Amino acid sequence: APTPSVAPVPPAPPMMAATPPPAPPAPDEDQDEDAADARREAAEARAEAARDRAEAAREEADQVKERVREEMQRARENFRRGKRGARDVVARGQNLEVKEGESVESAVVYGGNLIVRGTVEDDAVAFGGNLEIHGHVEGDAHAFGGNVILGPDAEVDGDVSAFGGQVQKEAGARVEGSTESFGGAGLGRMVAGEIKRGMHEVRDPASANTDDDDDGDERESRGDGLASFILQFALLFGLGFLGQMFFPARMKELGEEIRGRPGKVAVVGIVGMLALIPLTVVLCITLIGIPVAFALLVASMLGTALGYAAIASELGTRLPVLRGRKTQAGVLAMGLALLLLVSHIPVLGVMLNLFLIPLAFGAVIRTRFGYRPRGMPEPIFPRNEAPV
Repeated sequence: APTPSVAPVPPAPPMMAATPPPAPPAPDEDQDEDAADARREAAEARAEAARDRAEAAREEADQVKERVREEMQRARENFRRGKRGARDVVARGQNLEVKEGESVESAVVYGGNLIVRGTVEDDAVAFGGNLEIHGHVEGDAHAFGGNVILGPDAEVDGDVSAFGGQVQKEAGARVEGSTESFGGAGLGRMVAGEIKRGMHEVRDPASANTDDDDDGDERESRGDGLASFILQFALLFGLGFLGQMFFPARMKELGEEIRGRPGKVAVVGIVGMLALIPLTVVLCITLIGIPVAFALLVASMLGTALGYAAIASELGTRLPVLRGRKTQAGVLAMGLALLLLVSHIPVLGVMLNLFLIPLAFGAVIRTRFGYRPRGMPEPIFPRNEAPV
């Protein structure tokens, strides 16, 4: 039998090697670092903004709390003042008493006595009278031309001083500050110290400006008007009191000259002040004349202050207060207080000083510092008497 034919098997195609897929590109390291830095900066910016918002919120909360605290403090002070009746009290030509349980801001008396049995939240000052304290004074206590009497229950948080009087302190009285009596030698030391301080300020303007700044802060805290008034009053009262104590005849001569011919004396004072300017310039030309010019200026200022005190004494004598009970210190204190009060009025004070300062200087010139001889001097002992 015939053999069946077998179909030829086609050859298998050759096997091809599989090509691997291309590898992904390798990441750029610089781009990764930039992206990381950008993310980090963004995170830091968000954190900084959050901190700023938190700080602003905290500051706003602090401001709100501070305003609330101030309003509450102001409300408490207003309530306390309204409840206790705190206020400024001033008396002229009469006595003043701060009664027990009463509270005032400050107490000032001109030409009378001041008695404190309650509370004075600032200063207590008496011009031309005594200051008697049986209560609490949170500031200073001053008496010009009178005594300061501290009872056994007196409490003073500041300083206590008496100009032309004494500080009488009983057992049990408490004074936090200093206690000084400026009478006689003590008053002289006080005036000399103020003059020395003024000369130091003239020589050293920088220190003067510093002192003025410090004094300005103190005056703002205590009341600049009252502090300036007390300083001027103390200087003029000190010089006038020393003049009445050691040169009574010359002070009397100044008063008579001012009282007799005020217009003529003021004209002489104006002429003398104008002549003082070229005279000082001429003296300063030579080396020897400089100290002479300086001494002349100092003597002129002291003489004018004494003349001003004489004017104040003449005015205090004519005030209708304390009739029959006036003393030299009280008269001087009342007159000075009135003159300085008027001189602190803006326009009227300037006009008043433009007349009073030449009047005081003219009286000093016409009487030769209160030493003008009138005819033949009287004998020391009368003819019908013999010296002992």
